[in-house]
Amino acid sequence: MTNESKPVAFFNLDNTLIQGTSLVHFIQSLTECGQLSWRNISSFKVKSSRLRGKKSKSELVIEQQVHKAFKFLQGSRQSHFLEECEAIANRLLNFKINHQVLSQIHDHQRNGHDTWLLTDAPIEIATTLAQKIGMTGALGTKSEILEGTYSGRLDGELLKGPYKAQAAKNLASMRSYDLTRSFAYSDSLNDLPLLASVGTPYVVNPNSELARIARKNAWHELTPAA
Repeated sequence: MTNESKPVAFFNLDNTLIQGTSLVHFIQSLTECGQLSWRNISSFKVKSSRLRGKKSKSELVIEQQVHKAFKFLQGSRQSHFLEECEAIANRLLNFKINHQVLSQIHDHQRNGHDTWLLTDAPIEIATTLAQKIGMTGALGTKSEILEGTYSGRLDGELLKGPYKAQAAKNLASMRSYDLTRSFAYSDSLNDLPLLASVGTPYVVNPNSELARIARKNAWHELTPAA
């Protein structure tokens, strides 16, 4: 091995780095530019709010919501959506950022650790947000693009569960990261494979089941300040 392995810190996006889900802002952006009706965003917000706090029981429904959100991109030009991502990222930074988690990112950066955003949200949103925070990079779900236009289908799998953990392992192999010395932050039971793959996992504002698992495994817990 020519390069010495180094630690990395992985961060989930929704309900971890930001409060709530980025997909609501994604849908809102498409509505504001005239691609969707306000009825679309109202329906999406209602269903998303009903799922809040039910992460252990609603993964299939959440996945269906994510697929539906990506379907809304059908017919859009990638260049136009990339412009919309600037507004989405600014909105998230100004109103939805979790400052505790942002502080953790800055601490890792000061310690010389690479920092990556890993999310099932669109890679375009994740990359734009990561760049604005000064993170090393982002991995997210990819949409199929044909001649510069979104087809409405995914390019590969949603970056969640075991797919997210495998993406982290692939990245570690390419970048010479030592996962045993690395960190992962997430609020989601769905990210247990990722959390279990690093030496220092952090659960962020966990529900009761994730908190129980964290205590059993002596993982770190990050909760909002009182």
